[in-house]
This record gives sequence, C-alpha cells and structure tokens, in this order.
Amino acid sequence: MRDERVKLFRVRVQNYLRRFHCAVRDCPNGTRGLKKWKEEFCRMHECNKGTSRCVCDPPYVLIPFPTERKDPERRAEWTKLINRKNTKTGKNWAPDKNSRVCSRHFVDGAPSTSFPNPTVNLGYAVPSTSKGRKRAPPKPRTPVAVQASKRLKLNFQSLSTDDAQNQAQARKISTQVEITLELMLN
Repeated sequence: MRDERVKLFRVRVQNYLRRFHCAVRDCPNGTRGLKKWKEEFCRMHECNKGTSRCVCDPPYVLIPFPTERKDPERRAEWTKLINRKNTKTGKNWAPDKNSRVCSRHFVDGAPSTSFPNPTVNLGYAVPSTSKGRKRAPPKPRTPVAVQASKRLKLNFQSLSTDDAQNQAQARKISTQVEITLELMLN
C-alpha cells in the first residue's frame, strides 16, 4: 500500500513538471487541469489544494504507458484498448515516452492486479445489447393557428349576449380574429 502511494506521488511530481495529456480520444484531462486544480482554494484545509497543508486527492492522475522494454505485452494491450488512429497516416497510433492515460479510465483509479488495463470511458461507443423496439411515428398535428381559431369560435359561440350592442361587438371581434388567423395561415 505504501509503495503504491510513493509510486503515485512520483507520478504526480513528474506530471507537474511536464505537460502531458490523456491519450484516450476526447478525454480533456492533462497537466493543465491539474495545475488549475492546485490553484483552487480548499475550504476544508483553508489553503490552496496544491500546497503541502492540503492532503486532498487530485481529481485524476496521469499514468505513463508501460515501457516497451519492461512490459511490451501490457503496452500493446493498452494501445489496442485505447483504439486510436494516427490522423496523418491513418495507421494505428503508437504511444511514445510522454504518452499517459488518466486514472479515470481504470476501474480502481490506477492499474491494479485485478484490473491492470484501462477499460472505463475509452472514447468509443460500447455496442448495445438491448433489443428495444422502434418508436411509432409521431401523430400528425394541426397548426397552432387552426387550434386557436377553433378555441376562439367556441368561446364566442358560448357567450350569452342579451342585448344587440354586445352581439354586434362580439361579431366584430370574431371577424377581426378570423381575418388575423387567415393571415397567419397563409
């Protein structure tokens, strides 16, 4: 446990000194984000997060690829799982000495004996196994103006107008509304 912490601390120091980014496609994590995080104020410890007083864990850690000399099989497997293509040549991407994968792509937050490879959020869609039915097409809808004219006609018909002056005013308003609606529909 202590060895893993020392190893992660060394990785953090290396990442702080250089500019790295995660090799997974569309993953925004890199040293720039870690520097911004270190400059934030920690309310729990009342200091900046990057100082020695604050013992908060960073949001992610950039983990280097296994070296070709020490562990070529795992390096090849990580490269295969990252599933990137070189944009210039169209061939499979090959990591270099500065390539990193952030801890958010590991099940345990770092390579472990039970989950040594990055398998989470790798930037490509996982095939769906659901056999969901297709939705029915939407029902045809009448235009909003037609619906409004129907409502207005019902409202004017339901008005109980006893005297002739109110009836004349209601007819005048209804004709104005009908003219406006016809203009809207055309």
